[in-house]
Amino acid sequence: MLIHETAAPRSAPATGEREALRKFMLARRLLVSQWAKSAEVPVNELYGYLRGRSRALSAASAERLAKAARASTDEMFGRKAAQ
Repeated sequence: MLIHETAAPRSAPATGEREALRKFMLARRLLVSQWAKSAEVPVNELYGYLRGRSRALSAASAERLAKAARASTDEMFGRKAAQ
């Protein structure tokens, strides 16, 4: 394979959870850099997920972000709560 025949990896398609997270952030007026810092999560990890460069946030990061926003991960990702 020649160098000009290679392509950059495709970014992950937008998922319902990614869109739900964006809506969650808008509703709570959360800024990526401030929220990530308060949750002690690498800013690039959150940006990468929101931009579709990574398929998922790590479970630990999702938990930290939810705790910093005083919400559950289910609420953050728009999942229905189990009844």
